[in-house]
Amino acid sequence: AGIYTFDSVALPTINNAGTAGIAKNGALAGSSTVVAGGQIGNAMNTTAAAGARMEIAGSGFDTVVSASWTVSAWFKGLYGTGDWRTLVRGTVNGHHQVIIETGTWRLGTHMGSFIDSGYVIPVALRNDTTNWHQITAVATGTTTTFFIDGVQVGVSPNRSSDTIFSIGAYQGGSQRFAQNLDEVYVYQSALTPAQVQNLYNNGAAIMVMAPGNSIPDASHVTVASGAVLDLNGIS
Repeated sequence: AGIYTFDSVALPTINNAGTAGIAKNGALAGSSTVVAGGQIGNAMNTTAAAGARMEIAGSGFDTVVSASWTVSAWFKGLYGTGDWRTLVRGTVNGHHQVIIETGTWRLGTHMGSFIDSGYVIPVALRNDTTNWHQITAVATGTTTTFFIDGVQVGVSPNRSSDTIFSIGAYQGGSQRFAQNLDEVYVYQSALTPAQVQNLYNNGAAIMVMAPGNSIPDASHVTVASGAVLDLNGIS
């Protein structure tokens, strides 16, 4: 997993607090900066240049082997319709896994062409430069499902198998998503709607799910006296 809080940094490096460790640290690029006033602690600010973003080391997270993936980020101050707005972009196939269409406010993916999720960013969210909001994309099978603030809002009929590499803009130097980003989470698994809601409510305490688990691996569990906790056959 990749967890980028922008609170543990050695600029330009953004330390990864997730299970993938330093091999998947982030790096500020395109004149992005770390500023105070994030959703929690600090945040990444992208106002200095059109290509301000973060890039994940090692060409990002591979989604071919994992087949399913989840990306989530808190954002504030969406950019306008004068350009595409890319939250996530890969390095292999040129896929934009999370993007808002240029000239409109339609949310979806871009894999050679724009693929609509059926959700249009509402006016209140477009104009909100004060409050933080969370966007999450969950890709599995042949679909990518989008959530805003923990609530499902749309589905694109495709799933990118490109890497998860550039966060906040296209690495070619344009297409910024929002003025500020914080608490960026990358999972090489598909979170359930309940887990997405939990991520919105509780933050990165939810970790990568092992197959068959019903609770996050990072959960605290109290076992009553005389009881036995069975972890997939391991007590």
